Amino acid sequence: MLIFLTLVLTTFSCTKDNEEPKNIPPELIGKWKITHHFSPSGSGLEGTWIEVNTGLEQDIWFKKNGEIIMKSLGENCEEGTFNVMENEIHFKFPCGESTLPIDSLSNTTLITNVSYIKYELNKYIKVVE
Repeated sequence: MLIFLTLVLTTFSCTKDNEEPKNIPPELIGKWKITHHFSPSGSGLEGTWIEVNTGLEQDIWFKKNGEIIMKSLGENCEEGTFNVMENEIHFKFPCGESTLPIDSLSNTTLITNVSYIKYELNKYIKVVE
């Protein structure tokens, strides 16, 4: 009986109470299309924004319930979940997890920091339905 009670308490204590908070800014909710990529020229932070067209209607869709769709990730990896903590978007997809820092966010524009070796940014505009 003691073992059964321990299992029941453990099961219920590991459900919703331990989920990470979503902390989703309302401006982020919606469909986004990448429009530009910034890459510095040389060793400084000066550079140019280069126009990008993926040919997709939207590249990222952030839903209110914490679900995300990224069409560019491929068939078995395009749907996952996300939350926002400390100005970073944390993704979980069937193919792995990732973090993407937010450089700037408004109702119409999202700029993400995609720096790996050098400072680089991606600019998205919100798709109006």
